[in-house]
Amino acid sequence: MDAPPSATFAAYVEFDRLHARVARALDAQLRQGCRISLVQYRTLEAVRFDPPCRTRDIQASLDITAGAASKVAGRLVEARLLRRTSNPYDARSSLLELTGCAEELISEARAIVEAELHRCVAGLLNDDRLLHLRLFLAASSGAADGTISEG
Repeated sequence: MDAPPSATFAAYVEFDRLHARVARALDAQLRQGCRISLVQYRTLEAVRFDPPCRTRDIQASLDITAGAASKVAGRLVEARLLRRTSNPYDARSSLLELTGCAEELISEARAIVEAELHRCVAGLLNDDRLLHLRLFLAASSGAADGTISEG
């Protein structure tokens, strides 16, 4: 008989389940309240955080493929939530920035996201534990992609 999965794998499975449940809940609430998806909201927040940005910046921020970043950006441009302008430093790429409609939508969407996150997760953890979890996840992400070495 094989040995049971490691504690690390068991923790990963539980984390993955939580992530999937929370992502589905957030996506459903955003679609109902703002008619945008979770990935569209995260894209708008990424552009808001670092304007103007390139599709490559969205790709890096959301950790998605170049094709997925291009597709979500294109849909947000079509919806008039993002505006494309030429990149003065690189004629091969364009820059993306929020429109006025997007600014209003982000405020509405953020309220929905915060309420749903509180319902799903934050009510279980105090601010100190949330900070520790965030730091742990940030460090874990670096370890997973090889940017942090054991020391």
